[in-house]
Amino acid sequence: MQQSVSFSRRAVTSNAMRLGLKTIVYATSILCPSAFSITSRTFAQERHQNQNATTFTGESASSLAHMASSPERFAAALNMTVEQVDEAINARRLASTTLNEQLIAMDEGNKENLTAAEIGRRKHQMICQHRFNHFRNAFVCKKCWTFTPICVCHLFEQQRGKGGDADSDNRAPLPQGVEKLIVWTHHDEYGRTSNTGSLLPLGLQRADILMKGLLEHEQIMNEILCRKDVTPVVLWPDKKGRRASTTIADLKQKIAVTSSNSQNDGGIVLISIEGTWNTARKMVNKLPPH
Repeated sequence: MQQSVSFSRRAVTSNAMRLGLKTIVYATSILCPSAFSITSRTFAQERHQNQNATTFTGESASSLAHMASSPERFAAALNMTVEQVDEAINARRLASTTLNEQLIAMDEGNKENLTAAEIGRRKHQMICQHRFNHFRNAFVCKKCWTFTPICVCHLFEQQRGKGGDADSDNRAPLPQGVEKLIVWTHHDEYGRTSNTGSLLPLGLQRADILMKGLLEHEQIMNEILCRKDVTPVVLWPDKKGRRASTTIADLKQKIAVTSSNSQNDGGIVLISIEGTWNTARKMVNKLPPH
């Protein structure tokens, strides 16, 4: 049965309009303090070894503005020519124009054949596919969602390669008994450079970001929710009690039972909703009631 964990908004997020990384950190720290302390030590060690880590964000933002102020500098930072940069920008604009034309055609050409709800569903799929393919900007890393000149993927790759084995996975583990973490993301949040949830799969094992409305991601989500050997738990402050809810204590007990049961191949799937409060609420309401 799908459940939701209820707790105050202040504990869930530091921003009244956003869910995501703060939610996961809060829930993980309560459900499995040992795993959270390991993660904290990992980041503390990395910061100690890199004395410039605390000022990295500020310096990167400054250097990005410096690069963007000159077409030549920006192109050099991308390892491209100015002409190639212009071509990429124009290709992104053309894709957006094509999408708008397709949305208009969908409205005008299917009024007699399809219901308004079906037209809206198909338009939403088109928008999601466009966002997945082209992001918001032509020069955003598809993994960390930061601008390509200041991509931070290499920092995680350095951490992952520690220990002498380049293929070793030193990402922080999920608590034992938790099979997977899914960040169920609204298309407006997907690819946004200010979204820190994109860093989770880079630093956390068995974490995936899935976009609601993207067909392939919808299929993955539905397959997980239909599995009988897992317990989906939605991290959402459901104060109105519209869904079956559970307490942190009950959830910790469930994790302990799942961890001790060697015959159980499944476990708990944590689902974090990524969006504004309004969009996230709609996304939760559209999840299967079971």
